[in-house]
Amino acid sequence: MHRNLTIVALALAGLFATTAAAGNIHYVEVNGDIQSVIDNASTGDTIQLAAGQYDITTTLDPGGKAVTILGTVDGDGDPTSILDGGNPVDGTSGVRVLICQSGETSATVFENLVIQNGYDSATSSGGAGMWNDSSSPTVTNCTFTDNTASGYGGGMYNYSNSNPTVTGCTFTNNTAGRSGAGMTNHDDSSPTLTNCTFTNNTASDDGGGMYNTNSSNPTVTNCPFTDNTASRYGGGMQNQDSSPTLINCTFTSNSGGDGGGMANVDAALPTLTGCTFTNNTASDDGGGMANSNYSGPILNDCTFSNNTASDDGGGMYNDQSEYMTLSNCTFTGNSANSEGGGMYNRYDGYDNPTLIDCNFCGNFDASGFNSISGQAIDGSSSGNTFIDASCADADKDGIPDVWDVCSNGDDTIDSDGDGTPDACDNCPGDPAKTEPGDCGCGVVDTTLAGDLDCDGDVDAADFALLRNQIGVANLGCVGSDINGDGTVDGADLAYILSFWGATCP
Repeated sequence: MHRNLTIVALALAGLFATTAAAGNIHYVEVNGDIQSVIDNASTGDTIQLAAGQYDITTTLDPGGKAVTILGTVDGDGDPTSILDGGNPVDGTSGVRVLICQSGETSATVFENLVIQNGYDSATSSGGAGMWNDSSSPTVTNCTFTDNTASGYGGGMYNYSNSNPTVTGCTFTNNTAGRSGAGMTNHDDSSPTLTNCTFTNNTASDDGGGMYNTNSSNPTVTNCPFTDNTASRYGGGMQNQDSSPTLINCTFTSNSGGDGGGMANVDAALPTLTGCTFTNNTASDDGGGMANSNYSGPILNDCTFSNNTASDDGGGMYNDQSEYMTLSNCTFTGNSANSEGGGMYNRYDGYDNPTLIDCNFCGNFDASGFNSISGQAIDGSSSGNTFIDASCADADKDGIPDVWDVCSNGDDTIDSDGDGTPDACDNCPGDPAKTEPGDCGCGVVDTTLAGDLDCDGDVDAADFALLRNQIGVANLGCVGSDINGDGTVDGADLAYILSFWGATCP
């Protein structure tokens, strides 16, 4: 009884992050037996975990119960209750951390947890951090990190009509021996994700951040995908025979074989609104996005900028993707080493996307500035703007601003060969400097206080310079105010005198 009263008091005092609970609150100390508490809990109960690491040796299973497993948070709201599956870095041991396989609904809640170092070695399954099978729990403010699946879903695997609600969660540094390192959605599994982050996840095959397959159609809102990697398709996301909905998502600096940011294959029909693809790279085709095998995404108000493909389609690559429609989309500064700086359409009759009110400018391929290569866009396209080298060229040097190193003048003149054009180089004759610094162009800046003439020592010449500045409030010689009080006076002179006659290295 005393313990229950203490817990209630602590909860009321705000020392534990809690959600409203109709049932009892069960407190688990660090490395306490969480599963035993779950087994003895009733519907509506909350299992409150203290801050700290819990070493999980047997996968935690709520067994279909409508309970809340609630961790604590720090002052920034980040979870501090850590469920550790025991897999060492780059190791092949440990256990899967969480599983829902008994028809759990949204009333089963996981909140404020770090799920880390989970491991699943069965190549036919996956879900090292969390496996959901025909279950749809609520997952809020959780971090899935450093989980390793030899198959699919390093962070989370949703299988067979599993539709969890995932909010404010982070998926980072997870790996998958096959696909979907951050998350895999398989067989009619369509989770709802809001304000989630996918970063630095790595898949050996497809979908570094997320892999959606077999009619899995998640709704993904306000989620950034950054620095994820897949060896084959879809560094950020791979969609196969699935039609996810993405709203205000960003794909930045992801990399893959085809589709650095996203790949859509086998009649994938995603809908994207307000999404951006920036600085993604493909070792083959489609730096920003690759679409193939009758896939037809619908894109509204999306932007593709500075994406790169080693072969075709810097911004986008289309191969048998005749159902595609893009409205109010922008392609700028994308590049391909072969064809189609902005977009490449491979087969006529299959790859004629419909473009409405889209803008292409400053895209570059092997032939020079070139927006679209391959087959033409669909005949019903309208209201588009295609500008190549002349697009947004503020300094009129023939180089679009999206590629321009120096927007103030000619990029081609670099007298000192330091990589900065003379028009932006305040020391155009000094390859070591672009700004004069304290000592001027052509002179190495001194690190010795009192060395006003930048000759490497403090001597009479520095005294003369300082003497001429005594009483000058608006300094004409930077560095004379040695003590930094805003005035050149006796204090600065005393410093120089203290070094008088010294030999400085």
